[in-house]
This record gives sequence, C-alpha cells and structure tokens, in this order.
Amino acid sequence: MVRFRAVLASPLATKDEACELSQGFSWSDRGPVVSSLRVRCEASLDANRARKIGRARLDVLPFGVLDVEVALEAELAGKPDPKSIESLIRHVMKTLPQSTFAEKGLVAAGDLSKKPHALWMEACAQVSWDPSCSRRVLRRYVELKDVTHAKSVLPQALVEAPLDALLCGVQGEILVTDGKSVEALPWLTKACVGARARRDHEVLQSTLATMHVAIARTATTPAAKPAREPALKCMKGEP
Repeated sequence: MVRFRAVLASPLATKDEACELSQGFSWSDRGPVVSSLRVRCEASLDANRARKIGRARLDVLPFGVLDVEVALEAELAGKPDPKSIESLIRHVMKTLPQSTFAEKGLVAAGDLSKKPHALWMEACAQVSWDPSCSRRVLRRYVELKDVTHAKSVLPQALVEAPLDALLCGVQGEILVTDGKSVEALPWLTKACVGARARRDHEVLQSTLATMHVAIARTATTPAAKPAREPALKCMKGEP
C-alpha cells in the first residue's frame, strides 16, 4: 500500500515531497515512476545533478513520457539555460518525432531566450498550430506588446481556430489600433460571443473595452452599420 499510495501521489507531489515519496520504493527498483521521483527529488537538492540524471535516462532506449517530463522539469530547475533546454528537446524530437513535449519544451526555451520568436513559431508548427499552443504564444506577445510578431501568429492560428475568443479579440484590437475599426467589429463580436459562452471574463473585459472604442469610431460611418448592430447587442449581453 505504501508503494501504491506513492504511485498515486507522484503526479501531484512537489519537488520536496518527491524525496519522501521515493522512500516508499526499494533502491533496486528502476521503474518509470520511481525513476521520475528520484530525478525530482534530486532537483530539489542539486539542480545540476538532476539534469545529468534526467539526460542520462533519455540516452537509453526505450524511455517514456515520465522520463521526458522529469528531464524537462529538471532543466527548468535552479538557473535554467535556454540552449540546454533546446538541446534536450532536439534530442527528444530526433528520437520521438511525434512527441507533444517538443512544443512544451520549445515554448519554455523561448520564454528564457532573448530572441524567442523562432522557438515559439517552431513550437506552434510542431503541433500543427493547435489552438492551445497558439493562445499560449499569442499571450506572450500581448504581454510583450509585440504587435509585429503577434500579426505573424494570427493568420495561421485563425485558420485552425476561427472562433477562438482570444485570437479574435487580439485580431480585432490590432485592427482598431491600425485605424480599421469597421473591419475590427466582426472580429470583436466573435470574441465577445466566444468569451461569454466560455465565461472567460479576462478576455471578455478586454474585448468589451476595445469594442467600445471601435463602436465610437464608427458611429458616423454608414457602411459600418451592419457590423455595429451585432456588436452593440453583444456589449449589452443580448443574444
């Protein structure tokens, strides 16, 4: 039962708790759960040693999801190095081309890099512009106020997820900033409807603020009337 409880608790354990959980296993045990626990335990004590152990495990086939997960976690411990993380992910991609951890690792390496754009774009391409990755990368560009690179993400991302509230909202905000409020209104309306449906209050509040500006700027533009009416209804919460 001690071993069984350790297996169940291992995904939720913090690095400090991993040391205590690993004591439920004998040192002759080389299974994936105990191996991952020991790397996490080492990461709380000595990040460099944890990195070496995590990498060494990936040099021996076969290795699994837990092995890649803890190796990446070890790379992010202490003072992470973006080049070291990228090297680890390249190794995983070479051995397991279809691994979804490549996207996670490339985004993490980009977060620490001074020039993250290439890594973030590769991460999105690795998962065929999956909406979750596109949103993750786009949020980073919004935080950095990097409009140029945000524009490069949106076309492909919107092809894959044309009704995503965050993507539509950012597209609308960029158009408003560029002085194209009429073109922005349909995007903002999509974002408003999507955010209300998913109860995404953060995106909804940001969209409503931008929509208010767009509606005000198109008040005297007759051609904007077909787009303004749905936008006004959405602002009021009408179906």
